[in-house]
Amino acid sequence: MDVLLKHAVSQGKRRTIDRDLGIDLDLAYMTPTLIAMGFPSSTFPKRIYRNSMKQTLKYLDAKHKDKYKVYNLCSEPGFSYPPESFHSNWVSYPFDDHTPPQFSMLLAIVRDIRDWMRKNEGNVAVVHCKAGKGRTGVVCCAVMIAEGVFEDAESCLRGYTGLRMREGFGEGLTVAGQVRWVRYFDEFVRGFGRTVDGNIGEISGSTSGWNAYRIVERKIGSVTVHGIKGKRDIVLEFFMDGNLHYSTTAASIKKVESGSIDTKTLIFTPQDSFALFGDICIRVKSTTQLLCRIWFNTYFAGFGEVHPDLQRIEFKRLDVDGWKPRGCLDAGEFRLILEFE
Repeated sequence: MDVLLKHAVSQGKRRTIDRDLGIDLDLAYMTPTLIAMGFPSSTFPKRIYRNSMKQTLKYLDAKHKDKYKVYNLCSEPGFSYPPESFHSNWVSYPFDDHTPPQFSMLLAIVRDIRDWMRKNEGNVAVVHCKAGKGRTGVVCCAVMIAEGVFEDAESCLRGYTGLRMREGFGEGLTVAGQVRWVRYFDEFVRGFGRTVDGNIGEISGSTSGWNAYRIVERKIGSVTVHGIKGKRDIVLEFFMDGNLHYSTTAASIKKVESGSIDTKTLIFTPQDSFALFGDICIRVKSTTQLLCRIWFNTYFAGFGEVHPDLQRIEFKRLDVDGWKPRGCLDAGEFRLILEFE
């Protein structure tokens, strides 16, 4: 019964079954030295339907004894474990479910994993979040791009699906913001090139390479939202590093234009100029109800040396997360456009 429940909870992800060890785990190899898995729990009732800490430790010790390091990406209360777990060779890089990490954190994780892999031959990195799919997928994809396993973000995203998911059970990465971060990482890598063997360079002491990432600031000129239904009131909230930075008001609406199929367009112009920088989350709301979220990073979103001539970015329905239109937004007409000064 426990095994059936574990399989149901793992939701079509590939599993590792070792009958000699009596092991059945939500765990899959991305490469011979990179493992993705679900959270390993030692407490009831989680251990009944998630990976058992005891079984996880048994498997890793049998297959990779003294050669593995565990990376916990969970930020949720109750999804950690004692310091002595995994022979005290684990670290935490917490970020929230259904979100991308801070881009600087993603760089730090990838560097940590690559340093561990290179420390001794045969070292294995074991990455997990809660389900071992979304947050884990962002990190695993970034590592595989860094290691030259795939030639670009799109092939890596497809490859991750094949490695982590059973056929017919959907995509490995489905959160738009997390997919965007994988593409950002690939773009970042291409910004300073690869070595002959396809790996990204070890340039940690210079102004290029790993240290090329910087916080880019840009002022908002206007925000246009298409596809608003009826007389709905729309509010936009801009979060930076998890903190509310700016919120639109009725006074910031520059004009209202008629759209098609009984929709309208709102153009917001800030009364007081404000700038965005770093990792940004835009929350689109109707009064107090959240309709969707949009994640992006100003370093990649048409700024600086990456796209110096791009003065606007546009997001459509498939570019947003948490889509719950609540009768306020039309999926076919929705567009959110940022224009910069």
